[in-house]
Amino acid sequence: MNEMRNCPRYHLSIPTRLLITEPRERREIVELKTKDICSEGAFFDTCYKLPVGTRVEMDLILNIEKLVQISGMNSCVKLMGEVLRQQSDGFAVRFERNYEIIPLRNA
Repeated sequence: MNEMRNCPRYHLSIPTRLLITEPRERREIVELKTKDICSEGAFFDTCYKLPVGTRVEMDLILNIEKLVQISGMNSCVKLMGEVLRQQSDGFAVRFERNYEIIPLRNA
């Protein structure tokens, strides 16, 4: 497969809460982890199948130890995207440009 990425990809396992928003009849929340990620998208290593074109909302949970020590909170990056590719070992999501970073209170 030809490499078509425009930015570096990092092998990071980031806990993600993924909400399927379209098609509307399939609204559900799935807990996953990224296999790798870049500024344009992420690959999720999972047996869970989503068709190409499925719209999703994601919360990427960033557990940054130094941030927690200083503020007592983790952070969450909220963004939207679309399933770009489906493979036997997971699927890729392309991120939209708008996102929000919010603090999360630790339980």
